[in-house]
Amino acid sequence: VTPTDDSVYEGDETIIISTSQHPATTASITLLENEALPTVSLTSSSSTIAENSSSQITLTATLSGVAASNTTVILGANGTASSGNDYRTLSPIVITAGNTTGTATFTPINDNIFEGDETVALTIDSVTGSGAIENGSQSLTLNITEDDSAPTVTLTKSAATIAENAGSSVTLTATLSGATYENVIVSFVKTGTATAT
Repeated sequence: VTPTDDSVYEGDETIIISTSQHPATTASITLLENEALPTVSLTSSSSTIAENSSSQITLTATLSGVAASNTTVILGANGTASSGNDYRTLSPIVITAGNTTGTATFTPINDNIFEGDETVALTIDSVTGSGAIENGSQSLTLNITEDDSAPTVTLTKSAATIAENAGSSVTLTATLSGATYENVIVSFVKTGTATAT
């Protein structure tokens, strides 16, 4: 039996040879893999994208060598941006057998709420299917830039005058020019000749 050398990682393989005569005899030979175990690296086509962008960021997983079976890369994400609210759910990256790269897309979700710029920290959660492993500890930081203007506050009053003995009150209303992602507290500074009790 003469093995054939190739450049594809397949792991150790076994050949079992049996005779056809009776009683049959069997011999087992193990072919030891001489290719290095492939590792996976993660890159992106850009590190910044606008919230209202019509384009996407391409995420690429790259194997250091060809594998004989598909490699599936599961991504993890943390940061101030959240999946499903600020960007579309990330799909696994599949590197098909015989290839060294696979891609997924990062797509921001546009809304009308001011949140400020947000970040997404991407990592590799797991690598399965071909025996490949993560190349060290891979991580990428993506930035989603806010396209909505910071809201402004306008103050209005229900009346300009009120009698001292009116038995009622004047309502002050603070109005935001647009929605925001957190509570807004408006503090007042009082001036004039009247004093608060």
